[in-house]
Amino acid sequence: MKYTELGKTGVKISELVLGSWGMGGERFGEVDDKDSLDALRESIAGGVNTLDTAEVYGPGSRAEAVMGQVVSEVGRENVVIMSKVGTRNMAHIQEHFEDSLKRLNTDYLDVYFLHHPVSNDEVHIRDRMAAMMKLKKEGRIKAIGVSNFSIEQTKEAMEYGDVDIIQPCFNLLWRWELPLIEFCRDHGIGVVTYSSLAQGLLTNSLTLENRPTDSRRGSFMFLPGNYEKSMQMRDLLGTISAKYGKTAAQGAIKYLQQYDGVTAPIVGALNGKEAKENADNSNWEFTPEDFKTIDDASKAIQDSLENPHCEFHHWVSPEPRPQMRR
Repeated sequence: MKYTELGKTGVKISELVLGSWGMGGERFGEVDDKDSLDALRESIAGGVNTLDTAEVYGPGSRAEAVMGQVVSEVGRENVVIMSKVGTRNMAHIQEHFEDSLKRLNTDYLDVYFLHHPVSNDEVHIRDRMAAMMKLKKEGRIKAIGVSNFSIEQTKEAMEYGDVDIIQPCFNLLWRWELPLIEFCRDHGIGVVTYSSLAQGLLTNSLTLENRPTDSRRGSFMFLPGNYEKSMQMRDLLGTISAKYGKTAAQGAIKYLQQYDGVTAPIVGALNGKEAKENADNSNWEFTPEDFKTIDDASKAIQDSLENPHCEFHHWVSPEPRPQMRR
């Protein structure tokens, strides 16, 4: 497992970040906390030192609470923890930060994110960044992150404080955030991507006949027509990844790890088996030729889609998507 400094923060993260969205028990159907604990333990045993969560992942911030159990077991000094303050709680960041610390069994966070942008008439970005900078100056967080922000929203946040890391949706089926990733690369800002496996579309868990029946079915790439294109991308990825003895999911992860400007992908795991497969993905790379074949296919799919009106995970975008740069 390789470790990389996150932007200019001094925080070193693993080349794979374990995501806990699914551990909340809502987005991907019900989950057993025992399986989530197994996934956390297996990931850490495999060298994944970086864990991503949020207060809104599950009723009662379930994902944070489950993660906190493992943090106590392995020792706080052995993990890097990222969490996020929810959109509805931007006016009370300090209070919600303290609640997250309690659930995670820690007295500081390595990274704390503003989970979504909100309109200025709710809580101005100046006030949100002031609260985040206060926590950073006090040493209670090491890095400030923004998630789901556009380039313009990121620039505005930078006017009022440090933006050390961003967390955009980016994968082989969702490439609209590339201009933002390029901006951050040029400004020394870390990038950790979410929905790295396209919510299961880039794994072997779904087929044309076996579509999801949970809340994913309404997401953009799961809609009729787009779903079939998603399966075509998955099949091509699987064929090329098999040349290296890897699965389609492992290929999707490696693509992001090789992508210039991406610090590390966030990848979820719902049990120990999935976590081990994700962690056992170091010490290989696609050849430049294979990487280009996969990248070209990804671009072709995006070019065939109408500009979507919503984000990958149902969040409605306040701005039109920018044109892609080649």
